[in-house]
Amino acid sequence: MPAAQPMPLPLYVGRTTRVVGPQQNVNPQDMPHARNARGELGKELFHWWHNQPSKDPLGRIAMGIHAADGRNVVTDAFGKGKGKVNSQKTPVSDPAVMAQHIKRVAKFMGADAVGIARVDPAYLYVGNLSDYGTADDDRGDPAAQAKRYPYAIVCAVAWDYELGKAHRHRIGDAAYHFSQQWENILLQNLGAYIRELGYAAIPRAAAPMPMAVLAGLGEVGRNGMLITEKFGSRVHLYDVILTDLPLATDKPIDIGVEEFCGECRKCASTCPTNSIPMGDKVVHNGVEKYKVNWETCYRLRPYVHEFWEICLTCVTVCPQHQTQRLVA
Repeated sequence: MPAAQPMPLPLYVGRTTRVVGPQQNVNPQDMPHARNARGELGKELFHWWHNQPSKDPLGRIAMGIHAADGRNVVTDAFGKGKGKVNSQKTPVSDPAVMAQHIKRVAKFMGADAVGIARVDPAYLYVGNLSDYGTADDDRGDPAAQAKRYPYAIVCAVAWDYELGKAHRHRIGDAAYHFSQQWENILLQNLGAYIRELGYAAIPRAAAPMPMAVLAGLGEVGRNGMLITEKFGSRVHLYDVILTDLPLATDKPIDIGVEEFCGECRKCASTCPTNSIPMGDKVVHNGVEKYKVNWETCYRLRPYVHEFWEICLTCVTVCPQHQTQRLVA
């Protein structure tokens, strides 16, 4: 596949993720899990990924790659295929009414927060998604794909507040991974519902974080996580649904994260791998942001596998995580 071309500057995406130059589309095969699955991150991480079942049976059924038998993981046992789009299309006379309806349905199915964004081609994946599932489309032309499926539905599922505080602990792992499972099931159901309405519902096609910002779910913090108004950053963004169902879209919000993270460095000072910057933002792939070192963060996992799998420190110590619970 030819190299992805730089995408034009998008519309306003909020103050915490200011776009200052052209962006390259992300190929999922360059992301950490895919690279690790190919053995590119070293023997320790490869062994952790392929050969180390979790010490905790609850963790084994929550996180498929560490199960003794993947058939014991609910989300690995169903939903591998997608149904066809109903040929009897439901007419949509008012996209705003339909947007409100889809949000109500998503929350009925388990979403804690839902937003709808106009699809920006810069945030669509390019390349093969075989390690994560498949979509219906050629990834070689993000602009054409965005035109074909112009709306993105972004759902967030919150972790349990009390359980989430048990970071670096099996309890925290369970809170994290089961909320991911619940969102996976939610998105499969919501996609099926949209196809029954007579419209496409394309998974695994877009980067959840920037789409969530465009959809007004929150802002990006120093820790690289989405910070929402109600739940702080204790939310899962498992995937995004692209669709041609006519929907009214939301806008980026401002909840004060820019000023707060500019002064508070608690996540950076408590990160066990020093992966979160103490200093100012930098420009990465055309975006002015706090650049988290994903590799040093990721490489910690095989060395703490005996005790826990997901660190969560940057979420659980975040004052935004604590204060949002008080105002929820």
